[in-house]
Amino acid sequence: MEVDGAVHSTGPRLVRAAMRRTARCLMDGQARERAQERMAAKEAEAVAAIAEKSGSPRDGTLRNAKSAAPISVVELEALAPDQGFAQARLAAEKIHEILGKLKAAKQQNSDDAASFEDCSLRLQKQLLSLRRAHRAMIKFSEQGRMAEVSARKVTETEFANLQTRKYESSVCRAAAGRCRYLLTPELDKLRPLVSGFQAKEDAKVSESEKAGLLTGLIHAELQERISLEEQLKGLEQQKQSEQQKLTDRVKAGAHLTSRMGTLKRALEPLRSLLQGDEPGKEDKAKAANAPEEAEKTGDGAAEPPAKRLKEAEAAERMRADAAEVEANRRGALRELEEFRRQSQLWAAEQGAAEADSSRLLAANEALTKENEELCCRLQTMAPKSDTEEAYLAAINAAEQWVLYHAGMPLEGSSMPYLRGVTVYFQEFSASLVPLVLATNPRQLRSAAAAVESCELARATLQCFRLCDAQCCGYLSWDAEEVCDLVHAVFQRKGLPTPSKDLQHLMFTKFDEDLSGRLCAQDCLCLVDALFRAVLSSPAAVSARMTEQAPEGPIVSPGSDLSGLPGKWTSWHSHACSGDSKRMLVASSV
Repeated sequence: MEVDGAVHSTGPRLVRAAMRRTARCLMDGQARERAQERMAAKEAEAVAAIAEKSGSPRDGTLRNAKSAAPISVVELEALAPDQGFAQARLAAEKIHEILGKLKAAKQQNSDDAASFEDCSLRLQKQLLSLRRAHRAMIKFSEQGRMAEVSARKVTETEFANLQTRKYESSVCRAAAGRCRYLLTPELDKLRPLVSGFQAKEDAKVSESEKAGLLTGLIHAELQERISLEEQLKGLEQQKQSEQQKLTDRVKAGAHLTSRMGTLKRALEPLRSLLQGDEPGKEDKAKAANAPEEAEKTGDGAAEPPAKRLKEAEAAERMRADAAEVEANRRGALRELEEFRRQSQLWAAEQGAAEADSSRLLAANEALTKENEELCCRLQTMAPKSDTEEAYLAAINAAEQWVLYHAGMPLEGSSMPYLRGVTVYFQEFSASLVPLVLATNPRQLRSAAAAVESCELARATLQCFRLCDAQCCGYLSWDAEEVCDLVHAVFQRKGLPTPSKDLQHLMFTKFDEDLSGRLCAQDCLCLVDALFRAVLSSPAAVSARMTEQAPEGPIVSPGSDLSGLPGKWTSWHSHACSGDSKRMLVASSV
């Protein structure tokens, strides 16, 4: 995973550095071509001056002037390096000969003005020939350098592709390693899916068939969801009925338990009477011994036998009733035990029904998620509108500019942007003096670092997304969307916002078609140009280069600012409430 992270972080960085070096080389080549064009123009002016110095309109002088004219671009491209060296040597030899003649004429004190003019004309012609040869050699070296730059660009592109392939290979190996740790049943489920995807990729299916297949899958998923929902409703009804039955049986068991308690309380006297059999036997024994005692005591007559028989019959009936009550009690206990067993069985069935219900709910949620994914895929496969495509194209172009063209160093007094727009920062120096003087040097250094590290471009792109609420891909000047973007970026970097007139002046440089709006890429270029104009002013450069800059504004309130450009007439300062800081306010005439 560490190797993957290193490759992931190194690949894009190398690509950006390579593209940045290539862009710088191309810009240097364009600057050299412009310098060569200026040199050719100077040579043409020199030839014209030679023709004017000749005085008389002789045919020989005009012919010499024409022959001394700079060679064309076609001749420069056709001229070989060795020929250029040979011509340079020949011109140098002729220059030495002419100088020798001039020296000899000077030693002889010759006053021949015609010979001196002829020698000077020849000397200038040879100097032009030498310059022409020098241009030819420079042109050849520039062509070689451009070929080297193009070859290096191709090499760096291939190297970036190689790094990308290495990263993708490492990711695939890591994914394969994770798949090896899966269980065998999961691998058995994975193989048909992989083969099915391969078969779908190999098969050439039209867009209409794909849409019909996706619609059929969505319809099948919808039918399955409907059937599962019906099953879930049936199980819910069955669950409610089972719960009602269980409640009824629990109530019946409670009623039987209460009846058993009442029966026990009613039979309590009988049980007490049945437990009194032993005292009855003692009474019978006493009754049997009563005659003897009566004889002994001489008292009374014995009890009649009919009364004893009735008592015995009553006791027998009570025993039978007690046995019947005991049998009823045991039957009620058995029925209660059966009710308990059935309640436990119904509780188990209820748990199974709840488990099935939760499983069906989980399946329903999974199907819902799959349906949402299918809908998202269907929306992705659906054709996009022209407005959305235009917005995506504008954002893509802006991201490409941030990736490959932003972050150039703060050097030079001008900056070429895409679409042939070149901004010269001296045009804005006078208008930006009060803004720079009222800015903290630390914030200026932070802004310069943000410009050179592409942080400003990324922040501008984020602010553009926020300002473009309608997702149009451009910002309008009349709706003040461009001003909102500039204000948001400058406030984010801690700098005062430039005036609206200055913003409109910069806006007109990028609005070449006079449409009153700028695309995302032009908006990023406009903000970058404003920041570079602020940071390239002399006051900002001196503040950024100072190692120990004072805190607060560069100029204190009360300083003599009469020498500032732009005729800034009045400076006002007022103290913040409860604070020692001061704020400068400048008004221009």
